[in-house]
Amino acid sequence: MTWRAGIVAFVLGVIGGLGGVWAGFALAGNEPVPNGSLHQFVHHDLELSAAQEDRIEVLEADFARRRMVIEADMAQARQAMGIALLDRGQITSEVEAQAHAFHDAMGQLQIETLNHIVAMRDVLTPEQREQFDARLTQALDDAH
Repeated sequence: MTWRAGIVAFVLGVIGGLGGVWAGFALAGNEPVPNGSLHQFVHHDLELSAAQEDRIEVLEADFARRRMVIEADMAQARQAMGIALLDRGQITSEVEAQAHAFHDAMGQLQIETLNHIVAMRDVLTPEQREQFDARLTQALDDAH
């Protein structure tokens, strides 16, 4: 029985770790970010006007609120999946349902992230947008 708990803990740890890594790369929101991030590029390299900074700060605050809700949904589904897996000791329809709930929330988070990127892009001038698009393309290419 101990080995089962170890396997379950390992699987849940891997799932949680991958989710955390994905969220970290995808969601460079209001937290400190490394050099070269899209967040840093927007705020430090595009030379935004004060009005643009204000609009983007509002967008980022709104996105951060939505992100927290979705991340809470992901955590709840991950926990329910682990409980169901430990309770039955095998993959059941409940485990599968919670795995789907977790992945649905991850997908929603990705859509919200893309919507946030598009909303920020709409604030930019045509010249800034061209630079932003080039940096976004680079970020997406570097991600794989």
